[in-house]
Amino acid sequence: MIVTEQKIIGIFGYTKDQIRHRRQTHWQEGLHFHREPAGATMYSPEEIEEWIQQESTNVAANALLGGMKASTNARSRSISRIQKLM
Repeated sequence: MIVTEQKIIGIFGYTKDQIRHRRQTHWQEGLHFHREPAGATMYSPEEIEEWIQQESTNVAANALLGGMKASTNARSRSISRIQKLM
């Protein structure tokens, strides 16, 4: 599914500046976002959610968390949140 920037703001709570920063430094064109011929930028919330999960896993793996583990059902909760907002 491909959505507008406004939907990404509503789903993830990012500001326009945060979206621009992630688009320029982290997200891959053709995967996380797409540019339409008319010039609009559209986003893939599923791919962005996967990126968020991967980043969370990387941070957790590199941090000294004293045995805390990331929730295994966090992805399924986020996917259901995406579906509710659409």
